[in-house]
Amino acid sequence: MNKTDIEIVSYGLSNFTYHGNLEATEQLINLFDKIVDRFNNKVVHRVLKTPEDYINMYDDSFYTYWTWEELVQSEVDQGPDGLTEAECHLEFGQTIFRLPCGWYVQYV
Repeated sequence: MNKTDIEIVSYGLSNFTYHGNLEATEQLINLFDKIVDRFNNKVVHRVLKTPEDYINMYDDSFYTYWTWEELVQSEVDQGPDGLTEAECHLEFGQTIFRLPCGWYVQYV
């Protein structure tokens, strides 16, 4: 994706923390490419070609947390349906991922 496409994704995502943050947005795009390559037909059934494809993938199925603690607290807040911190560790690399910028992205 070129810089214009990354900008479109950045401002198109429902999560405002990506708006204008092209570095984090590019990291998210790269993560999505890896996820689709690794999990296609198992977890994620997507073809990513356009900025809108990336926007829809995020808005349909992902949340971003700035810290590990924030992610774990979000799970605790879910009550019995949420994951424990130990379960979050087990999900790391499967449904929970860390961007190079330090943010955590969770497939839900």
